[in-house]
Amino acid sequence: MRFCCQDFINAGQLEYYFLPRVAPVTVPLMQVTLYELCLRHSAGLHTFIAFIDVDEYLVPSPADRPKKLDGLLREFEGFAGVALKSIVNTRFAIGVTSDPHHFRYAGGRAAQTTAGEPVQASSSRAIAADRLVLYHYATKSASQFEAKMLKGSAMGNRKGLDFLKRIEGASTHRCLDALTACIEYGAPSCKDAHLAMKPP
Repeated sequence: MRFCCQDFINAGQLEYYFLPRVAPVTVPLMQVTLYELCLRHSAGLHTFIAFIDVDEYLVPSPADRPKKLDGLLREFEGFAGVALKSIVNTRFAIGVTSDPHHFRYAGGRAAQTTAGEPVQASSSRAIAADRLVLYHYATKSASQFEAKMLKGSAMGNRKGLDFLKRIEGASTHRCLDALTACIEYGAPSCKDAHLAMKPP
């Protein structure tokens, strides 16, 4: 974890806590439990908290990139949360449900898509990708995927190579939007990245 995110930790953009001897078998619904702890610990420190995985990236649309993520999120401060996985407004979030992608909000409020559609569950009916997108890079290679699956998920789920084959089979093109944004932002982790990638 530290290796993949060290740039963000050094810049003060990411807090990282290591919990020894904690695994899905020792803590039921571990992801939900850790999200609750994070919300309680950090709610007073931040306006928004994005509850996403380490292999997921929030990427503003090209038109919104000059604002950067914090500038874009300021436009949604009236929302209880932004329904991309869960980006919660700490002023309204009161806890997580048994689904790690669905939070409870004060006054019966709901998270909303960037288009303003209220979302009462963990996902919306329509995809709103006009302002902000979450990219989930579940795989880089078969060997990386196998190593990741040996650790298991925070919810105790196990996926085999059939999952990898299904994801690879469903891919229709190589998406470079997150890499483009990373290069545009000048992130140190992207300094040696190249957009000239061969199609699969």
